Amino acid sequence: MPRSEIIGHENIIRFLAQVRTRGTVSHAYLFAGPSSVGKTAVAARFIGELLGISQPAERLSDPFVGLRAYPDLNIIEREDDPKSGKRRKNISIEQIRALRERLGKSSLLSSWKIGLIVEAETLSDEAANALLKTLEEPAGKTVLILLSSSPGILPATVKSRCEFVRFNLVSERSIRDGLIRRGVRADEAAELAGRASGRPGAAVRELQNPEAAQGNQEKALQFVQIFGAPVWRRLRFAEAAAPEKGAIASADAAAATLGVWEAVLHDALVIAAGEPALAHLATFRDRIRTWAEARGPAAVLAALSSLTLARAALAENVPPRLAFEQVLLKI
Repeated sequence: MPRSEIIGHENIIRFLAQVRTRGTVSHAYLFAGPSSVGKTAVAARFIGELLGISQPAERLSDPFVGLRAYPDLNIIEREDDPKSGKRRKNISIEQIRALRERLGKSSLLSSWKIGLIVEAETLSDEAANALLKTLEEPAGKTVLILLSSSPGILPATVKSRCEFVRFNLVSERSIRDGLIRRGVRADEAAELAGRASGRPGAAVRELQNPEAAQGNQEKALQFVQIFGAPVWRRLRFAEAAAPEKGAIASADAAAATLGVWEAVLHDALVIAAGEPALAHLATFRDRIRTWAEARGPAAVLAALSSLTLARAALAENVPPRLAFEQVLLKI
């Protein structure tokens, strides 16, 4: 996979290449960081290199499209409930037991045996305990990779037995340049990068899915329209904007909404600081300017800081409505 196809995380990509070439691959890794930041894409690349597989061009919908057929790769993720057709809330102990059994057998291709656990924070308590046995007694040439957007939820016993790899948000410039390399016009790339709030996957998803882009535009408009509204209206908006109660992916959906709000507040901050040329959301510039100039840089910065608290709250399983309120009470 050409290096340019992953946006950002060059240091992590170099590190993983080094441990592979030096023969110092750990038995378990925890790839932790915000959703849509690039954990899955980097994992797919690392796995492909371990297995000696030439990956096809990156696909956002399924980065493992060229890997799933390989018998030495075992991907564990939440299964669909046959009754409701929706994803189950947790990864079950039965799935982990099956994984342990497969990893305990000889490699079918005399290569690495790899277990990838997607959304590791959704492991049930029983599944996490079962996984510990594999983490404590790793077999030769076996690698476990856990992906998590909320590592704080994982048991400390699981985290302590993995090599922690932190995925940070990617700079706006890196996302913009990555999109331009994909053939996106410079002005469009700048706007997409501004809305992505450090998440390359969010930018590429908008690029590939116009409906998602339209949805984000609507979220941004609703957020701007609530600027300066009475507290009761902002609290009501927090409830309306929160993902459906009990939705399986509510934390990720809420994080995506916070990303849209962050893009708006970024523009508000640069406008309040007297640098309107650095703003990206041209559609809402006049509305944002009115609010930002009235509030001033300090108040806008406080609103931006509240996003960090809201994201931390989501990571601790706080309901999205309460996380949203932390931001909306600051605007």
